Parts: sequence; C-alpha cells; structure tokens
Amino acid sequence: YSESMSKRRKGYTTHPELSKTRHMGEGSSDENIGNLPHGKVDAIVTSPPYEKSISKRGREEPRERIADRLRKAGFSEEYIRRYFTDNPSDNKMKGMGIHDAYSTDPSNIGNLQHGQVDAMDNIGSKKGETYLQAMFQVYRECYKTLKRGGKMVLVLKDFIRAKKVVRLDLDTKKLVEGCGFRWVETKLFRLPSKSFWRTLYERKYPEVDTSLLRFEFIEVFEKPVGVYA
Repeated sequence: YSESMSKRRKGYTTHPELSKTRHMGEGSSDENIGNLPHGKVDAIVTSPPYEKSISKRGREEPRERIADRLRKAGFSEEYIRRYFTDNPSDNKMKGMGIHDAYSTDPSNIGNLQHGQVDAMDNIGSKKGETYLQAMFQVYRECYKTLKRGGKMVLVLKDFIRAKKVVRLDLDTKKLVEGCGFRWVETKLFRLPSKSFWRTLYERKYPEVDTSLLRFEFIEVFEKPVGVYA
C-alpha cells in the first residue's frame, strides 16, 4: 500500500498522511506506490487490510477460558482435549486461523475503525481518520499510478460487528468508484473451510446469517481510457 511519499520530482505522489498507514515498514522502497510515476502501472492486484479482522491482539486467551467457551458452545471434553493436544502452548492458546496483526501502531490502516459510508460526501465528514478514509487515500494513489485502461483487482472479505455483517465489498466499491475507477465485474471464491472461531461464533449466535463470510469477493475495476491522469 501507499507508504511514505516521495517528493523527488513532478508527476510523483506527495501525500504525507499516507506515511501513517505504513504496512511493513518499507517506506523508502522505490516500488512503493507513493514513489512510482503516475500513469505507468499496468495492473494492481491486492488484498487490503480488513479492519481489525486479522489482528491477534485480544484473541489470545488463557487455556481454561478457551476450554469454558468450548464447553458452552457444546463441544465434548474429548474434542477439547484433542484441541489442546494439537495446539500446545505453555500459558496461552492462539485461536485457529488467526494471523499476526499488521502492527501495533494505532494509525496503521488495519487498526483503524471501519466507520460508515452511505455516500461519497460522508467520507470526509467524520471526526478522526477511519479505515475507509485511509483506504480512500490509498485507492486514489492506485488510480494515479495506473495507466489509462489499467486494472485494479481487490480481494475482499466481509466481517461481523455487533452481530451484523459489515459489507466491506460494497463499501469498498463505493470508495473505489469515488476515486474515478469503473467497476468491471465481481467474482466469488468460496473458502474451502471455516476458521475455528467462525464455527464457534455460529454456534453461539445461530440467528446471525454468516453465509456471506464463506466467500471472498474478487472485485475488478478499471481506470477509464478517456480520462486524464
């Protein structure tokens, strides 16, 4: 994603705010979007961070707490025993399917609150920077670096907040179209399996429709040919 912005010469991005959303600490790389000349990239394929959805912080729990949650969800003692045998640890257990966080920096894109987007006018109206506001800036930089007719492919996955599915795919589509992109098509990839925590959640809240979470959305966009920049 767009990192620290180069100011070396005209035709390059200079958006200092994006330096706060650093992903892997490679802001000096010439290959970062912020350091690329405008209109020179053929295609972009990426999977943006899902707001707090891959952070392991707060997901590590003491062994007995995990065991209690499994019992309340209806799992047998034999299953619980096998689970801890297959996932050994001295004091704490990591949930299956949980990956490392992007970083501990609260200004990192993956750690920002999702916010809401009902219309493009709403993006800049909320106090503080939200996940969607930050991603809007990233998509703008992607737009600038692409050639006319260039494609951007985003792999997205919806998530749950307060027992409701947040349609990250639809919110992202609004953001990207607001940057000037033209939507081309959507493809669905059915995930081969559900994570342990997703299974546990569905048992605890059977009334929540999580069917959309079994898919990843592959959204294809194009920078229109008849535009400047």
